Amino acid sequence: HQEIQVDDEGSQQQRSTGGGGGDQRMTMNAPMRRMRSSEIVMDGAPKDSDRTVFVGNLSQDVDEVILYELFTQVGPVERITLPLHDDPGSDRVSHKGYAFVQFADGKVNSARHSVVYAMKVMNDIYLYGQRIRVSRSNSRAGTQDESLLEPPLLPGDAAMVEI
Repeated sequence: HQEIQVDDEGSQQQRSTGGGGGDQRMTMNAPMRRMRSSEIVMDGAPKDSDRTVFVGNLSQDVDEVILYELFTQVGPVERITLPLHDDPGSDRVSHKGYAFVQFADGKVNSARHSVVYAMKVMNDIYLYGQRIRVSRSNSRAGTQDESLLEPPLLPGDAAMVEI
């Protein structure tokens, strides 16, 4: 497990924990490079627009952790991208008011199902006083496949199907 912390002067401190040893710390005194987006990526998941929703009209109070906690209610999340403003004259880092949330295939539902479900249940909810917009991130899949919103069959459900 690794953590990277940045102090007030812009120096980074990286800490590795776990394994048999104790904490290992490494400090880099070079100033941190300004990033264009902030991301959470699970297990090195590559970007895939078919598994991703666009989330718009976000308050500046929203960060990647809040988005992760919110969207894991819909399905397993494997990547969150929150584009940041590129303002070299400002010390304050702010995002652009939108994000991309990418889902993983779960044990019961596919990532594609999670995309459609997120659009249905998360669109127009209020988060920090602002109504968020949730839509597909890719433009070629413009229509919702309502059949994906049917609840999946669980083990043992087949016995309940009438013939």
